[in-house]
Amino acid sequence: MKNWLITLLCFCFFALGFGELNAQIGRIKIRPDVDTTYVCPDSSITLEVTGGFNYSWSPANILNRSNGNVVVAKPTQNTRIFVEGFVNGQLRRDTITLVVVRPQLQLIALNATSVCRGTPVLLRAVNNAGGQGITWDPVEGLNNPNAANVIALPENTTTYRAELDITGCKIDATITVTIAPQKIDITNGDTVKVCKGATKVKLAATTNTGQSTGVTWTAKDRSITRQNVLSIDVEPKITTTYYVTLVATPCTIVDSVVIKVDSLPTQTITIDPKKEVYCFGEIITLKSDTYETAAYPDIKHMWRPRFRADGSTPGYDFQTPDTLWNMVMGTIDSVVLIRDTRNNGCIDSAAIFVPVIKPKTITITPEPAEVCPGGSIRLNADFAGNFDKITWTPTVGLSCTDCKNPNVTPGQTTTYSIMVEEKECPSNASKTVTVLPRAAILFPNLRTVCQGGSIQLNGASQSGVTYRWTQGGNVISTDPLHRVTPTATTTYRLEATDVVKGCNNSGDITINVVPTVNSVDINGVTVCSNDRNRTPLSIRLNQSPGTVPALFETYNWQIAGSSVSNATTYSINSLSQNTLVNVTYTYGVVGGATCGRLTDTATVKVIQMPTENGIFFAPDSVGTRGAQEGDPLTAGILLVQPQPPVAVTYNWTINGNNPGNNANPTIVTVASPGAMTFKVVVTGPNGCALTKEITINVVPASVTIPNAFSPNGDGANDIFRPVTNNKNIRLVELKVFNRWGKMVYNGNTGWNGNVGGNPAPVDVYIYNMVIEFPGGRRETRSGDVALLR
Repeated sequence: MKNWLITLLCFCFFALGFGELNAQIGRIKIRPDVDTTYVCPDSSITLEVTGGFNYSWSPANILNRSNGNVVVAKPTQNTRIFVEGFVNGQLRRDTITLVVVRPQLQLIALNATSVCRGTPVLLRAVNNAGGQGITWDPVEGLNNPNAANVIALPENTTTYRAELDITGCKIDATITVTIAPQKIDITNGDTVKVCKGATKVKLAATTNTGQSTGVTWTAKDRSITRQNVLSIDVEPKITTTYYVTLVATPCTIVDSVVIKVDSLPTQTITIDPKKEVYCFGEIITLKSDTYETAAYPDIKHMWRPRFRADGSTPGYDFQTPDTLWNMVMGTIDSVVLIRDTRNNGCIDSAAIFVPVIKPKTITITPEPAEVCPGGSIRLNADFAGNFDKITWTPTVGLSCTDCKNPNVTPGQTTTYSIMVEEKECPSNASKTVTVLPRAAILFPNLRTVCQGGSIQLNGASQSGVTYRWTQGGNVISTDPLHRVTPTATTTYRLEATDVVKGCNNSGDITINVVPTVNSVDINGVTVCSNDRNRTPLSIRLNQSPGTVPALFETYNWQIAGSSVSNATTYSINSLSQNTLVNVTYTYGVVGGATCGRLTDTATVKVIQMPTENGIFFAPDSVGTRGAQEGDPLTAGILLVQPQPPVAVTYNWTINGNNPGNNANPTIVTVASPGAMTFKVVVTGPNGCALTKEITINVVPASVTIPNAFSPNGDGANDIFRPVTNNKNIRLVELKVFNRWGKMVYNGNTGWNGNVGGNPAPVDVYIYNMVIEFPGGRRETRSGDVALLR
């Protein structure tokens, strides 16, 4: 802060007038945005309107055009300009007054023009253009270089010039503000930044006289007062403003400086998570205690690594910006990381060492690692440095999983991986152990031949490999592509010796021989025409080929030259007459040769039998609705004879029993209660038979004796007699007695309630009756019955 007076004069200026606010929604507006503007004689002014469309200007005699949004006016006298335009479909108007004048200008001061440094001077440009078009220079020390009334606060004596420009007609004037020569400045600047706890700060001042007379140092907190010296030492504990005052009549001049005292938060850095060492690629956080950002608004940070002794930079991987208080990073190398922190005048650095175990370089030998099938090889892992644990995977085929040099016996080509851990930090490597192929042997997939056929036993011949064939312990060939013609199923052994890699091979191959079939035979067969579950036709071979691998057998059954089946057997259920059947049997090797094809013919003899149309009854209703106990029944079977007819016999049973007349086409019997199953076996020529049976339901006979009757002639319950469900039940005798033992009825048709031709009185009567059931069985029933009227 530079020279200023203890007493600051404040001047308030009020504008002489304000233009009408024209920026309203839904209105048009002329620019310049004033009610009145000034024009120099014989000059023109450009006017612009905004806010609408379809403008119309007037008066037209001083305008270059009467429409459009921009026009040029050249008035010869004071004139009011009008413009109309449409806004949202409504007509709007704006006006401006043009005053024709020649510019007049005079500069005056409203207070003294000779002042002490730092005292404001009020300057006014008196003009006849309403303050429009005024420009002041120089602009230094002025509050507004384009106003008619300005405040000037120059450092030194200054002559100000003002120019009035009315549409190109210009006039200017000057005025000088004289500043007293007394001057004092603090050389430290406006602000000095220091860190809390720092050494003393020296403040120094200069005067235009070079003398310290009249100089006084003070502090805002009143901690010091020193006079007649140009420099002082201070030790502020907090931010403090210091003043230096020069008293030289008639002026008192003051300069000031602010000493800003700053501090830093605690700089200690820790690592999260906290560990003795860190593995390569871990994500860690370098952090310090959290501070209130409002207490350190200007604080800044920068992270950097410390260079190695050889000048190289260790590896690191910042995950967050290097300007933050805390740092998230990925580990690469052991590194010292430094955080530089600045808070204005405070600068400090904090460092932390991040110990990192880098992955080990592991070499696994031998190279290449190759073994024959079933063989072993030793893997040697070589690496530098310490380790806590070794783990090999996969474990299959390893002699040990936690040693440096295991023996491996892989079943197939396998990649073995080693993990070496130092303080839980893993290092990894792998080695593929290749299982070499054995000496080439390629036995054929098809290993079956027909009797007398030949076959090549091996399809591989490899350079550097010797071959030896044996059979039954005897060497039979050294040709790798040896061919044989076995007469029976035979096993051969091949030994292949690899003279280069030593990966020998051997194997046995069995060649199956299909026996020769010389004949095929179909057994002739006789069947009944009504049999629909006949034994299928099959063939009989003189020599079965057995279960030789890859054997195929096909059958082609034909009737009258047409193929009817390809199954092993032929169903003859559908044959209705004597038929000649032919079969062709073919056998051989699947994917190989056909060993043979044989044929045979046989006759299927069909014995004709009648066809049945079911068992019938007389009466007809018995077959559908059943019968009542004691009903006479006649049952028979309906047959349709072939042509010519054939002789048949009958054998009937009822519920599995012989009814006595069972050898006839029909039988007669009496219905017995319950289910009755009628079965007939019809036997024809050659023992052919047909069977038919049917079951009917016979309702058992039952009797109910009423305990009351009402002989009133209404047709309901007028007669006292047994109620039965069977027409074959007969009332043999009925006797009715009154309460005094006198018989009032004796008969077998039922009592009508009369005694001697007259109605018997209402009372309870005693009865005794004899009932005869189907088959002649009789029962005696007695009891009482109520006569009701």
